[in-house]
Amino acid sequence: LKWATAGGGSLVLVGSDVLESTGTTLTVTFTAIPASEVAYLMGVFSMDVDATAEGQPTKLTVNSLSTSTYDFDSLNIAGGSETISSNTGESAFRVANDANNGERYGIFYVSLNRVTDKIQMISDSCGELGTQWQGGYNTTSSQDEYSEIELSIGAGNFLADSRLDVYRCNI
Repeated sequence: LKWATAGGGSLVLVGSDVLESTGTTLTVTFTAIPASEVAYLMGVFSMDVDATAEGQPTKLTVNSLSTSTYDFDSLNIAGGSETISSNTGESAFRVANDANNGERYGIFYVSLNRVTDKIQMISDSCGELGTQWQGGYNTTSSQDEYSEIELSIGAGNFLADSRLDVYRCNI
């Protein structure tokens, strides 16, 4: 394992996207950041969705990878009931599942495994109807830098003032 050296760990804002009107994506694109420079990227999102989007998950892609290469597990709690799911061959991670109708808030961490060169993700989100935890990885190898974080919705829209902020944790 490779650990951060002393003096690292500072969080620096990489970029933000705030919708001025309704939209289907929140995207932060930036000059490539080598994995050797950061421990992880952290994203914070706060959003609301229209009625068509209620019941639709909020999805996360990294570095524009949108092929069926995302594998993740989810734990959803809504109304005191738990649902556990395992997902393979998806086109994106889920950072807020379909139980999150309307307002959604969450945080996620994305890291590049420096042994396997694959993208890993964990997230925690909540909404009007429940709370979700997700964790997984992207099976695409040879990932050694970050260049884009995007949140999307399958149907409907994020409402105006929905926001995504992406930070880097320096090594």
